[in-house]
Amino acid sequence: MSLLDVKDLKTYFYTDSGVAKAVDGVTFSVDKGKVLGIVGESGCGKSVTSLSIMRLVDPVTGKNEGGEILFDGTDILKLPEPEMRKLRGNRISMIFQEPMTSLNPVFTIGYQIEESLILHKGMDKKAARQQAIHLLELVGIPEAGKRVDEYPHQLSGGMRQRVMIAMALAGDPELLIADEPTTALDVTIQAQILDLLKSLQKKLNMSIIIITHDLGVISEMADEVVVMYAGEIVEKAKTRELFEDPKHPYTVGLMNSVPDVDEDVERLRTLEGLVPSLYDMPKGCRFAPRCQFACPECEKERIKLLDLEDGHQVRCRRYEK
Repeated sequence: MSLLDVKDLKTYFYTDSGVAKAVDGVTFSVDKGKVLGIVGESGCGKSVTSLSIMRLVDPVTGKNEGGEILFDGTDILKLPEPEMRKLRGNRISMIFQEPMTSLNPVFTIGYQIEESLILHKGMDKKAARQQAIHLLELVGIPEAGKRVDEYPHQLSGGMRQRVMIAMALAGDPELLIADEPTTALDVTIQAQILDLLKSLQKKLNMSIIIITHDLGVISEMADEVVVMYAGEIVEKAKTRELFEDPKHPYTVGLMNSVPDVDEDVERLRTLEGLVPSLYDMPKGCRFAPRCQFACPECEKERIKLLDLEDGHQVRCRRYEK
């Protein structure tokens, strides 16, 4: 049963340079207790999708231009802001990319976790402090009773990321959105954070959307994968199926660009060409200018996601019946 259904979501930004179609007709769902991975290059619309779900897109330049975001059957795009505030940080939480810019440097980490507990759970100061210590212990921070009174700059990058996870868990969320949760962390700490997220997901039976450009993270965490390119989904499949049999030329290119530790090569394989400008998208397939299989029809007309076997979907003319 799905907890979140995103249907034909469109989020555009209006700037002096024109209209940037950052998310342009994206559809996917997240089942209860499952992990969905969203993968793609920088600028493909992954983070804007997550901000749209949280209703945190800058209202000055950004605008929802269509679609629905159904959370437990309710279209959150239509909720009044006070209702959305009750949902955000409570039933839906988010871990942002860079904890040092997300944590307030002038308040202790305990205060920042307690603030959420007092707001969303109605706890008094004493109960909130005890729960903050418990949450820090839950995410594996040693000496939590001491750390609770420390400031963000006193913690390492890995510890700060654990604090962000603790803050996100404060409201007992049903859905956790993790936007590049291991960026800027060294490989050992990355593995620890992923293991932590996996164990918490199983322990608390949360649904998770994990957003990354790292295919290793996807293979480790996700039950299902959405591959995004230039604001749209180009492939969607169960994780194992995607890794065993990628269909879209872009997905294949992403897979091939990951170095093999058993191979001795002088030059890594890359995807030739550049992502199209969000202000000036190709008329047809957005990947066509970089695709070795592109035909004249690809450049003329945009193709919809095609249904293959077992829920596998791909946006590529090569798979038309």
